[in-house]
Amino acid sequence: MADNRVKYAYLNYGDISSRIENGDVDAYDIVFTKDTHEQYFIKEDLGLLRIISKVYCFDSIQSAKESLNNNTDTYAGQIVAITDNDSGAYHGYIVNKVDEEYTVTSLADSGTQIDYDTLVHRPIINKVGEVGNPIIIGSLDNGLYSILGNYKIFDEYETNFSTSTKHLFLVDRSEMDVYVKDISAKEIITYTLSNGEVTISRILTTGYLKDNHYITENDLDAKIKTLDLITKAEASEYVRTIINEYLEQNLGATIDTKIDKKIQSLVATDSDIENLFQ
Repeated sequence: MADNRVKYAYLNYGDISSRIENGDVDAYDIVFTKDTHEQYFIKEDLGLLRIISKVYCFDSIQSAKESLNNNTDTYAGQIVAITDNDSGAYHGYIVNKVDEEYTVTSLADSGTQIDYDTLVHRPIINKVGEVGNPIIIGSLDNGLYSILGNYKIFDEYETNFSTSTKHLFLVDRSEMDVYVKDISAKEIITYTLSNGEVTISRILTTGYLKDNHYITENDLDAKIKTLDLITKAEASEYVRTIINEYLEQNLGATIDTKIDKKIQSLVATDSDIENLFQ
């Protein structure tokens, strides 16, 4: 057994046992592993003790500050763990030195406001166009864009647009064609550039149709269903009722008038009687 000395070995983890048996390493030696990147201390009984970096754990921020300022091994940039009183889970904190006193800052709080536009993986990309330099939507890469200011759909499409509020566009480019979807709350307009020609198609919402007094398929179906409620028998009964009511109100008076005219034509006047005796 070795006395008053320590050897260092750089081995694969699987070779440690055989090297101990051969006496290449023994008690109190330290082994660095090539394959697993670990450190082991060989104990007096030749067992392995894995050396793990110590992370101090505290039950509150206040106790962490007190201990860190009393400890001699505290340094700025040190990582410690502090438990959450509500959930009991530990969270990471970094140690900083301010005015000769150690304090801790949550690793989840950088202390500065994050600029969304500096993020690499942004779900929506913000773009701002100017009067003399409008955004050409169709020239952008595939993705979802929020556009503010002046823009054009394609260079091949002459219309210039301007918006004072952020407007969404979805760009989808293929080898042959470019598709730009103009997405709003009431409609979706698809601009397609193919062989230098721009075509436009619209997907309208029911709200847009209602505001512009268009009839929807559901409205038309409802009106047809209403008409279906009037059957042939109901129509015949309706016509019969109307005819009967008309005849009751007008036929009697019409017949009386015709009879009076006929009778009057048969009655002789005084002059007619006098003519008979001349």
